[in-house]
Amino acid sequence: MKVRNSFVSNSSNASFIISLMHLTEMQVRMIHNHATMCSMFGIDKPSREGDIWSIYINEEDYCIEGSTGMDNFDMWSYLKAMKIPEEIIKWSGN
Repeated sequence: MKVRNSFVSNSSNASFIISLMHLTEMQVRMIHNHATMCSMFGIDKPSREGDIWSIYINEEDYCIEGSTGMDNFDMWSYLKAMKIPEEIIKWSGN
């Protein structure tokens, strides 16, 4: 698996992990509901159901994780617009 430090484009799959200790409760809700809340930041809504990221809370590791089979939704720009620091996001994809 390749680890990336930024937005993964044109990838067949991509994922990210952010420790919950770095996020507010509101940010967690906004990440979880990215498909409906993205327009608040001028980011286009996903055009297809398959473009929505799967988001879940990993309570064991105290982090929020996201994954997608297609990364057509610009999650990187969305997280950046939410003012989530780049250095706390761990990206992977291939």
